[in-house]
Amino acid sequence: VRSPKADAVMAVLADGIAAQHTVRVVYAPGARRRPGPQRLDPYRLLSTEAGWGVLAYCHEPRRILRIPVSHLQEAALTRTRFRPVAARLLERHLHHPPPSARGFLKIRLLCRPPLAQTLQKHPPTGMLMWEDGPEGGIIFTLVALRMSDVLPWLLACSESLEVLEPPALLP
Repeated sequence: VRSPKADAVMAVLADGIAAQHTVRVVYAPGARRRPGPQRLDPYRLLSTEAGWGVLAYCHEPRRILRIPVSHLQEAALTRTRFRPVAARLLERHLHHPPPSARGFLKIRLLCRPPLAQTLQKHPPTGMLMWEDGPEGGIIFTLVALRMSDVLPWLLACSESLEVLEPPALLP
């Protein structure tokens, strides 16, 4: 269901992005933000599963935040212009952060030659360290967010690899 108030907020944010003007916003009640008007420099509008959001520099906490547009009750352009931010700084905020460290999957592999020497020269993504293994092999420790990230690679190299950890991958 479209709301005229949300459409008006979106229009002001879009104008602020286009003209590089700071926007004064008022958060909706219950949005868990400080009461009263806040200033933000809107950089991008983001479409999410939960609805529209804005990626903006917030002057009060002095950092870039993702704010759901549904949390904003009012928005108005100010006369203050802001400088554009480097793309590399925005890139960090465009995607949701990875899960916490406890969500990482640690994998230890024993690699036999000649794959071991190749991986030393060209380490796989997520490799943390390696150590000497038996019979000229090398034990690699990697991390991944999901097993599906490394499973095709493990299957392709299965003749030269032996999984040491995690126990769920052991035969």
